[in-house]
Amino acid sequence: MAVIRKDNPHTVKAPSGRLSYRRVFPPELRAHIAHLGVKPTELKRSLGATRLSDPGASERWQAADAEWNAIVAQATKLATETYDRLTPGRIADLMDALERSWHLADERELAERGEEFADLAWAGWDEMLSEYKQWRVERDVDAMVEHWGRSAEAVLASERIVLDPNDPSGLEAFCSAWNDRRIAYSPAAIARLKGDIVPIPPEPTVLREPASPPPAAPSAAKSFESLADAILSSPRIPIGISTKQMAATALRYFREAFGTPRPAEITKERVSEWLDLVAKRPAKLPPDERMIPLRELVARYEGVAGVERLAPKTLATLLGALSAIWNKAQRQEGVIPDSIPNPFVGRASLGGHRPEERQELSLAEIHAMFALPIFTRGERPKRGRGEASYWLPLLLLWTGARPEELAQLMTADVFPDPEDPDGRWMLRITDQGVHPIKGRRSLKTTKTESGRRTFPVHRELLALNFIVFVDHVRASGQTALFPELTTKGARGLLFAGWGEWWSLYVRKKGILPPGGGRRPSREFRHNWNTAARQSRIPKDAREYLLGHVQSGGSANDLYGGKGALGDYVDSLQFKGLDLSGVTPWEAPPAG
Repeated sequence: MAVIRKDNPHTVKAPSGRLSYRRVFPPELRAHIAHLGVKPTELKRSLGATRLSDPGASERWQAADAEWNAIVAQATKLATETYDRLTPGRIADLMDALERSWHLADERELAERGEEFADLAWAGWDEMLSEYKQWRVERDVDAMVEHWGRSAEAVLASERIVLDPNDPSGLEAFCSAWNDRRIAYSPAAIARLKGDIVPIPPEPTVLREPASPPPAAPSAAKSFESLADAILSSPRIPIGISTKQMAATALRYFREAFGTPRPAEITKERVSEWLDLVAKRPAKLPPDERMIPLRELVARYEGVAGVERLAPKTLATLLGALSAIWNKAQRQEGVIPDSIPNPFVGRASLGGHRPEERQELSLAEIHAMFALPIFTRGERPKRGRGEASYWLPLLLLWTGARPEELAQLMTADVFPDPEDPDGRWMLRITDQGVHPIKGRRSLKTTKTESGRRTFPVHRELLALNFIVFVDHVRASGQTALFPELTTKGARGLLFAGWGEWWSLYVRKKGILPPGGGRRPSREFRHNWNTAARQSRIPKDAREYLLGHVQSGGSANDLYGGKGALGDYVDSLQFKGLDLSGVTPWEAPPAG
């Protein structure tokens, strides 16, 4: 049993006599610490010594303690949603430090490995420099983020910088600057490989700007925005994360249009004008335009053809978030007089999809997706998170499940049917159990429990060696079916980061047009339902398999179990679908 040393905090002595740093994390921060990819209960680091007076032990203790404090600082920012902003000055500071580290690393490698390093470095620059320049000319931010993103995130984490997980503009700006600095650094790197003496830049002594500039002093006037901010930040008032995020966006758009009016100054006419402006805002913008004020942005894109604007459904969601905040301020908190009517209500007709917007993917698009080298040649892109890049699209197609439901699957959710003599394989969609990365699992329908369902694994998945894959994951000691997926965003979703990559990847391959529009993951659910109708699968079975609450039913629907409805999976066929080019899954080579 390890013994805690009383003469030094957070130091534990094992029976062997070896010391380690062990310090528990605050329970209220553990869910956010898990999102940082760290074991959420405690930090444990070996001190490599039996006494703190041994050489290096004290330094290792201090490093571990600094690491613990850095993790807690990051998690606190996530918990309180007090995110950092990457100003141009701060990005330049980080780039200066990075460039110095590149010089030092190249000098060290050249001294230690000589010609071997020079050959490898030459090949690397020869292969990639033209790519970096092409991305810069084409302003291909997606390619920059895919290439530099993980390294950039590691640097930001080391600097205790926490960006808003729902606003990619900060990371995109950082990766763009990283790409530019690598281009600018290349002449020095290449000169060094030729044997030239290249000076190493001095360590920066003066920072241009802090990571987060001090907040502006709040206005003394009780504007609607100030009242809304107080409600959104109050731990006493329960508001969902998604509503908070949408309300913050809506408040920003409103401020950019009208400043910060008091509640009495916000009329229905003013809200109508605001909606007209928001409806003209482009749905997709380059990183350097995302913070342009609403009115200026609308003027810039006025009359520009071919620009996708915000969808009516998005307008309805923004409006609904402001209406909900107004109601809480008026009815619950009493900070808006009852005599002032809610100006954000009465516009339900804004919702829904554009009438011309086709949801499901075409057969040609599906064929093109599954003709990608991921499925035909075993390619595994870096950001595809290993075998998730192969299995998630196939599971989306053949199960019709929601993306997050599949991303949070665990190996225990695939099992032989104990009541079937042949032991056919079953798949369970559930919110029960704790995922090793995500924590407590959830379903969109958790409140009604309608999303829980179990059904046979489709024969097409079996033919592609899905069970061989599951057994392989089990044998590796993992309990998560896709252990390389990590959470993203304030809601801690596993699919979010992967889905973002998949969308960019599919569009980059020319299968779907760039920008917004249909999503190459969620839309499989539409295709599945169409195929289920064509396969004559009854409505109650389709609703069970999709995890819907059955609508328009009778009292009889409330009696008895619905597990038998899952058997209709065996009837599912996609008319005209040919996936014969998809190579059955094989375990990757060891090592």
